[in-house]
Amino acid sequence: SFRIVLVLSFIGSGWMCLSNLMLGIFFPTMKAMMEPVLEQMPDEFQLAYEMLFAAPQIYYIICGLLFALSFVGAILMWQLKKNGWHCYTLAQLLILAMPVLFIGKSRLGLGDVMMTLLFVGYYFFTLRNIEKLSEQIQSSEPTDEESDSTTPEK
Repeated sequence: SFRIVLVLSFIGSGWMCLSNLMLGIFFPTMKAMMEPVLEQMPDEFQLAYEMLFAAPQIYYIICGLLFALSFVGAILMWQLKKNGWHCYTLAQLLILAMPVLFIGKSRLGLGDVMMTLLFVGYYFFTLRNIEKLSEQIQSSEPTDEESDSTTPEK
């Protein structure tokens, strides 16, 4: 189950890293392209546009870099290194703080907070027993002696 949750972190962090960095890089171009057609869009799209471009360009670049740090933390945890949890947790907490710092939201999104706490807590309790986990993984991999015994002798 540990590896499955890590794969979910790879997908989420990787996708958010790419999408935030792309939005940050092409922010002025996208904003200029959307403004002429904004009046012809339904109200829901206009509201989404206003929310998307309420943050400055640097917000998306910083979020992209924080998601990259989260991705690196997941890679380190995949390698069973405890410092991966610190990278991942720091990045996730800073990502939660970004809307408050840049957009001025007075509240955090409850879903975002719950998912972050769920993943960080799961990784914490799993990696706390890292020695046991690494022993289990190593015992499931065939050793040189086992692989030699399965090859036919000539």
